Amino acid sequence: MSWCNISFQKQRLFLGSVLNSENCRKSSVSFWGVFVFIFFLGGCSLLQTKPKVVTLETPLRLEMKSVMGREEIMRHHFDSFTESHESNQIRNQKDETVDFTTQTIAKNVGPDKSVTYEVKVIKKDGPVELHDLAYPEPGEVLEMIIGPTAQVFKAGDYPEQSVFFIPPISIPYDLVKKGDTWEMEHDWVSDSSGLPLTLDLVSILKEFYSCGNSDTCAEIEISGEVFMAKGTLQSGTFKSTMTGRLLFAVNAGMVVWADMRSQENLKGPESSVAVQSCLVSELESPKEYHWPSIKDPMCQPKESLGPSLPGFGSQ
Repeated sequence: MSWCNISFQKQRLFLGSVLNSENCRKSSVSFWGVFVFIFFLGGCSLLQTKPKVVTLETPLRLEMKSVMGREEIMRHHFDSFTESHESNQIRNQKDETVDFTTQTIAKNVGPDKSVTYEVKVIKKDGPVELHDLAYPEPGEVLEMIIGPTAQVFKAGDYPEQSVFFIPPISIPYDLVKKGDTWEMEHDWVSDSSGLPLTLDLVSILKEFYSCGNSDTCAEIEISGEVFMAKGTLQSGTFKSTMTGRLLFAVNAGMVVWADMRSQENLKGPESSVAVQSCLVSELESPKEYHWPSIKDPMCQPKESLGPSLPGFGSQ
């Protein structure tokens, strides 16, 4: 239930003079743990009219929050395209997709405003292992305890150095207004490979919109990179970048909609693997927050992030 990881796979990554393209592909899939935790706690609802841009005169505070018993049903679509090369020749191409639906219920709200969430996957269609995306598989229950600034206090039985403890969303400690930027950095250790990794993320508050019955949604653009510790690769290079856009309901304290993209490249002396991935999520319930112009969460991994929110055209 986290944004970041380079390898959730049970197999170890062999990063050295010889690259294994299958392991590299798995590295990419698990990297999406960086994003997906956002969507565990996200909510989209059906707005009957097109949202309007809202002008706010004073800064406000972004906080993760919920109320006892609130249920969020969110649909997700993940797609990745992997291409491996050896001696400058294409060795393999592979496209993998999965559609799944999550149910997130707020079971408790503590005196410190931390929320205990129960997360389940109630529907899945596709071969991708959801643990690779930091989600439970159907039939499993993941209990998360999240603070108002998105710090993770508990993630099932996972250790604190795991990807599940990466904050689900980058929330600034200070009040923010349109145009503000903030950074987040988080270190963790890949569960399968034991590699130390660092997420460096920058968020920009782009705009405010009307949403829900009487809420305000903040449009936040995200960009960042995942780094390996220096000296991890004895030969070759690794580069992993991400871009994204999400809507965060200020009063409800949840993500309403999100579109995330990543590009990863792992190169060695004789071989390389390139992966392009995308993840789009939208909530079915509570319906009042559903973003208009979205019927089904879909994306193409080879396409770049769009210049604006769905239904708004260029801005």
